[in-house]
Amino acid sequence: MNSWIKIFAVGCGLCFFVVGMACERKPAQPAKTPPPTAPTAAPAPGNDMKGLAEFLNKDGSTGGSTAMNSAQKSPSGALPPGHPPLGGATTTQPADGGLPPGHPPLGAGQPMMPPGDEGVVPLKYDAPAEWKSQTPSSAMRKAQFLLPRAADDKEDGQMIVFQFGKGQGGAVEMNIQRWVGMFTTKDGQPVGNDGVKRETREVNGLKVTTLDVAGNFADAMMGMSTGAPKENYRMLAAIIETPDGPWFFKGVGPNATMDSHREGFIKMLDTIKR
Repeated sequence: MNSWIKIFAVGCGLCFFVVGMACERKPAQPAKTPPPTAPTAAPAPGNDMKGLAEFLNKDGSTGGSTAMNSAQKSPSGALPPGHPPLGGATTTQPADGGLPPGHPPLGAGQPMMPPGDEGVVPLKYDAPAEWKSQTPSSAMRKAQFLLPRAADDKEDGQMIVFQFGKGQGGAVEMNIQRWVGMFTTKDGQPVGNDGVKRETREVNGLKVTTLDVAGNFADAMMGMSTGAPKENYRMLAAIIETPDGPWFFKGVGPNATMDSHREGFIKMLDTIKR
């Protein structure tokens, strides 16, 4: 009898011990739900660094060449810290954008409007019939034309039309001097003032500055500045100042070819209007 009482007492003691331990045990904490993750902002549209390089570096802007190369290697496409805007204090990198799929080439008599900038009034003109309209090879080119070569020349000429928007593209004088600096004389000297024909006039209320320069031509963008320049080349160019920013017409080719298109170029400028 006593043994059964002892067993009963021990069993009750174990029960009280287990119940006591259960009471001391802390209730399980619910699993924490991680805080909601903020939506990732969409990346800002990239700058058309290639297009800007085409206009500034291709036109012999040695000061902008190194900075542009650095920008193209940078994941963000930004200029080096502290670098001033390329092409003058008011120049900014134009946003990327091209012609919509299936859009016809911009050619003679068609309004030219920068991609994404609907506030720009189109510039209109009548290109010579002999100029062959081509699809612009970059968003920075608003139009481009092949100028058929003269009989004894081995290459065609080309006329390119640029427009970057209001306040962009650099000052007239800066662009004229850069273009002239791409030409040298036969002995490698800078082309003097006597070899440069420059004129400023007004056409349909727009200020037009034209440039006619010839000599040995070196194109920095195509590596010609470190190789042999093209001899006996010529440039016919014009800058049209508008309230929406300047328009640039830049034609380059063999001297005889460009001379054969000079009259058509001047007549085309007489038709320019907004």
